Amino acid sequence: MNIDQNLIIIIISFGLLALGLIRWQKGAHLNKIGKITEGIIYNNNYKSSHDGSGMYYPVVRFLTQEKTWITKELEIGFSPSMKQGKKVNLIYDPKDPNNVTFYSELNLKIIPIGLTILGISGIIYGVVRYLEIL
Repeated sequence: MNIDQNLIIIIISFGLLALGLIRWQKGAHLNKIGKITEGIIYNNNYKSSHDGSGMYYPVVRFLTQEKTWITKELEIGFSPSMKQGKKVNLIYDPKDPNNVTFYSELNLKIIPIGLTILGISGIIYGVVRYLEIL
């Protein structure tokens, strides 16, 4: 590997680390104060990426404890799309019901921890490889 490839690995790893920490913080916040509710997949919004592929972002609809209907596109994309009308478990911030995500250990803990570990590992690997070249 050359220096440029190692720097790319380090930069991507910092991105994974940041994403993991942000999702970990959000999950911890929602686990602490969030309210669990059942919602439905109301719609799926397709978003294409620069390489021509794309993901479907589910739009969920749920009722808060205050009996207010919330309809919100989630930040997590899927391919293929989720089935409209499917019931899902959600967790939301009662002070900001638009802060909502799927309620699952995978989403709130495992993926954020995995991204964080992957980011740290990539940074260490990239730095070690970079220093070996110099």
